[in-house]
Amino acid sequence: MNRNYYSLTNNNHMNKERKNTIIMWLVATLGIIILAGVIIYAATRKTTDNIIVTDIEPIKTETVKPTIVKQAPTTSGVSTTLPKYISEQENWPPVITANKNSYSCDTGGPYSQQTTEKVIDGVTYCIKTENEGAAGTTYKTITYTTSEKTSTFTLRYVSCGNYGDPEKADCLRNQSAFDLDKIVSSLMSIK
Repeated sequence: MNRNYYSLTNNNHMNKERKNTIIMWLVATLGIIILAGVIIYAATRKTTDNIIVTDIEPIKTETVKPTIVKQAPTTSGVSTTLPKYISEQENWPPVITANKNSYSCDTGGPYSQQTTEKVIDGVTYCIKTENEGAAGTTYKTITYTTSEKTSTFTLRYVSCGNYGDPEKADCLRNQSAFDLDKIVSSLMSIK
């Protein structure tokens, strides 16, 4: 019996030794992986410890204020007054010129350059809008073209999101109620 007892305890001792060896290898492997990660991190991270900033220029900001409505000139009885939050940038009131090209209208395009075809007061227009953003403002260069006439101008639209309520709601209401098509169509219909 002593012999069987001795071999059982010897086997348990060997199993414990084997478990300890496996655990030791796992811990060593995990330690190596962690050490490798730290070395890779240290080698690839970008440091700013040695950078010295000498010339700092202040960022120029523009305070966006709502556009004050001013009475634009009347062109042959057509009012070209712009509402609050929209102002003229270039060529306003629109100058109408003869269209020397044959009429064509390739519609579509990305948001920054959209072209649409629209019938206004029975006349087909090709309307090209180029949007360019700047601090708190979108500049829209718009070209209206018919088979006979064309006009290009740029308007400045204040970004209504710059305001809190109730001014934001007022801005959105003014911009959405503005009927640019009506003004241009009236000017284009003048003989």
